[in-house]
Amino acid sequence: MTRYQPFVNHYHTLGLPDFADARRIRVAYRQLAKQYHPDSIGTDAEVHRFNQINLAWQVLSQANEKSKFDTELRGRSTHIYAPSYDFGKTTRAAPGHFDDWLNEVRKPKPTTDTPIPRKSNKDLLMFWAKPIVLMLIALAFMYWIMH
Repeated sequence: MTRYQPFVNHYHTLGLPDFADARRIRVAYRQLAKQYHPDSIGTDAEVHRFNQINLAWQVLSQANEKSKFDTELRGRSTHIYAPSYDFGKTTRAAPGHFDDWLNEVRKPKPTTDTPIPRKSNKDLLMFWAKPIVLMLIALAFMYWIMH
């Protein structure tokens, strides 16, 4: 059985906007690789983060792979998965986890104490009365012309 692999936006992994140019990708990769290199830090979370950065570099550094990735990115609706640019200790799960997104969507919306005012029947009648009367006058005039 094939396990579902969530879509990972490699630009967001490197902290870049979508479709960044090669120079910005190279600069961001070098900076993050230095920061998260396993020799300098060494915790499991940082090693995992370093592996994600390397994967993003492998895809975005090659022109043909970057082109394929950009095409796939254009076809996706990535606004659902809000990217997290803060890669400190408090980061949440990687973007793309369906359960996290579903829990956010299911959160109850805050309500206000004031109800939405409804129009009364009299207001609706007055709103539609003038167009209906004008339509009836136009129909009567057309009937009078034709006979």
